Amino acid sequence: MKIKLKKIKKIWSAIRRNWRVNHRLVITDESTHAHIFELLLTPRRLFVVITTSAFVLIFLTTMLIAFTPLRLYVPGYTNPDEYRKYKKMAVRVDSLENALQQNQQYLDNFYNVLNGIVKVEETEEIPEKTPLNQTEDESIVKDALTEIDKKAEQILFKIVDKDSRSTMPLPQKASVNTITLSPPAVGVIYHLFSLSEKHYGIDIKNEKGTLITSVSKGVILYSGYTPKDGNMIMVQHSGDVISIYKSIETILKKTGDKVNAGDPIATMGNSGMETKTYHLHFELWYNGVPVNPIEYMSIN
Repeated sequence: MKIKLKKIKKIWSAIRRNWRVNHRLVITDESTHAHIFELLLTPRRLFVVITTSAFVLIFLTTMLIAFTPLRLYVPGYTNPDEYRKYKKMAVRVDSLENALQQNQQYLDNFYNVLNGIVKVEETEEIPEKTPLNQTEDESIVKDALTEIDKKAEQILFKIVDKDSRSTMPLPQKASVNTITLSPPAVGVIYHLFSLSEKHYGIDIKNEKGTLITSVSKGVILYSGYTPKDGNMIMVQHSGDVISIYKSIETILKKTGDKVNAGDPIATMGNSGMETKTYHLHFELWYNGVPVNPIEYMSIN
């Protein structure tokens, strides 16, 4: 160990002793002995030149890799085509997550209605639907939500299937008739109520922007967007009566708002996926069972 320390000290002393000693590198012509090139060298100057050259070489190598196709061979860099695919997939997954979240909230509200859980309070606004700019994205979301829509129908019509009822019993009809109902919109009815076709409401056709009004006094139970039915509003009325307005264009009320009969709540449109016709799909429910709206109101 002592011998190594002595050698290190000896080398360090030699470096310090020769640090400022000048050396001259001369290139001469052998025949004439004329000086062709001369370079004055010192250990300090050699250190500066070598260090600077190393930094310049590293910088040029970095630029060459970063701005040429050579970067594809360096671990950690992504192919531009793959990056675009990853970004596209991220947007599609985000759209699907938002659609699933909104559809789950839609199902939760129906569950609360069927179990008599009605909360009349101010809530946060439902975020607007994420636009699906590509037809391919719409198809993916629609396919992914097919099973969820089936489960929603099973929950909604559990009472109907259980009792094997095709129409509303007369005592319940009498109870619904005690409520004064006004027509939800002006237009032409082109699709009637049909339990056999699982069409649990009526479709009223008119121009885009036609006002839609509440059929009776109540509270907005839900207002928002679902992938299948588009923009929709659900109103809770007295006597366990619920009115549902689907495929609307513009929502004028938010969840928790109180409305009276004839108050504008939306405008007619075609925001649902199933049709492109401007219309209102209107449903009327009593105690968790759908009833034919035509039997309780007159549509102009």
